[in-house]
Amino acid sequence: MTRTVVGHPRIISENFDGISTYFGLVKCTMLPPRGLFHPVLPYRTQGKLMFALCKTCADACSQTLCDRERAIQGTWCSVELEKALEKALEKGYQIVQIHEVWHFPETSDDLFKDYIDTFLKIKQEASGYPKDCVTKEQRQHYVDEYLEKLGIHLDPQKIEYNPGLRALAKLMLNSFWGKFAQQPNMVKTEQIKDPQVFFDYLTSDEIYVLDANLVSDDIIEIRYEYTDNFIKPDAKTNVVIAAFTTAYACLKLYGVLDMLHERVMYYDTDSVIFVSKLNEPEPPLGNHLGELTDELGGEYITVFASGGPKNYCYRTNSGKVETKVRGITLDCTARQNVNFEVIRGLVYLHAKCQVTGQVSVDIPFRITRNTRTKEIETKRMKKDHRIVYNKCVIMDDYRTLPYGVYSDPKRSGGSGGVDRLYQDVKDEGKFKISRKEIKEWLMKQDAYRLHKPMHRHFKRNRVIVGGIDQQWQMDLADMQSMQKFNDGYRYLLVCIDVFSKYAWVVPLKNKTGPTLVKAFKVILTSGCRPEKIMTNQGTEFLNKHF
Repeated sequence: MTRTVVGHPRIISENFDGISTYFGLVKCTMLPPRGLFHPVLPYRTQGKLMFALCKTCADACSQTLCDRERAIQGTWCSVELEKALEKALEKGYQIVQIHEVWHFPETSDDLFKDYIDTFLKIKQEASGYPKDCVTKEQRQHYVDEYLEKLGIHLDPQKIEYNPGLRALAKLMLNSFWGKFAQQPNMVKTEQIKDPQVFFDYLTSDEIYVLDANLVSDDIIEIRYEYTDNFIKPDAKTNVVIAAFTTAYACLKLYGVLDMLHERVMYYDTDSVIFVSKLNEPEPPLGNHLGELTDELGGEYITVFASGGPKNYCYRTNSGKVETKVRGITLDCTARQNVNFEVIRGLVYLHAKCQVTGQVSVDIPFRITRNTRTKEIETKRMKKDHRIVYNKCVIMDDYRTLPYGVYSDPKRSGGSGGVDRLYQDVKDEGKFKISRKEIKEWLMKQDAYRLHKPMHRHFKRNRVIVGGIDQQWQMDLADMQSMQKFNDGYRYLLVCIDVFSKYAWVVPLKNKTGPTLVKAFKVILTSGCRPEKIMTNQGTEFLNKHF
């Protein structure tokens, strides 16, 4: 079992430690990287949960290249943040500011173990033996392996395919977690006889009446919900447990996505459709909890198209065609309008022509419930099917990229440097050239020699600030080697606000105390006043004048 929270949290709103010291919920502002193909942290906007790399792009569903304020703010489980930060150089996420932490000192690794073991045993037995377990020895090995890996002893006498019992056990396993996150403000129905009670409901600040139906001459039925300030918490829910369950599931899925990278064609909560390539890693398969299984029974997909979440179709090497569309039952009538070729055509129009096509499906017999008359009715309905892609940037080659990513994440910074230029030339395959030749050529280019950055590696403490002008950082840039090109100016006094990244630069002909004080006064005339200034221990900042 995975670790989860127990008891009440300790709420921390200042003097924060590192994320790894907490276990619970963390509300913070994160700066995502630029070129991550599969973002780690979700961000909620416009009523949708998106995996984006830029707040502004996600809020506007922008389909253009990003050059905006990208920091996202949200509340995440500590295990998600640790994943985003554990490989800072690889993933690139940075914490800008921590706002609040709910830390749970008490945790448990087996809080729901008995419940899970009970219904997982029922589900596994009702699923029958795997197809490759034919002989008595193979079946016994399956039972022994399940006991060894999960600690659950399956009864061989009860292992038989039972779809009804399996569906019941699966429902108990899956719905259990959703109840913890069930929103407490459900729509309520009440029948009223007293007119005064009815008018009290209509004029109350606590509730909002959604609908009123006159049942008889002396009874009226109302449907209502509580207003935001008067929602009563439900003692049976625990949003933190629900959040951790979702977070662990996301991290489990992310491990597969991170392995497959751009080979992923489509993924959902517990499934992945990907391109298989020779000598490329693939997710391991298994028959146990948390392991992936091959849903195609040894076949493979030759043609695939997806029109959005739970909306895809594919054809296998045997010619079998499968179509999945959320919200539409694909019976004989519906398949005439929504099928493999139609979805492929809609995807082509959307990606190549920026046209959102639509097909309509007539449903002649739809059983519905009339909430007013309390009767079951059969109605004729019509449903529209269209391509829905509003959580990503759509490219001309049918690829989708997260909001805020560069158009080509692999070359987001150009071909700067010997190694990058060598690799790009090698990938093109048009020329054969050595690293030495590339370096010699680059050293002849002024743009490379004069502006090549100098990398210095030294330990520094992380700086976290809460607002503009709370802390500035200041240093001198040495330009002595280029003074003849700059009217004798030998230094640059560089000052930057840590929070806003607003910077000032003042050229200096020397770094004496009076010159430095005069330059700093120029910066202060901008009207800004810092609470603190951070510098190194250079003598230019430690002299008596300054």
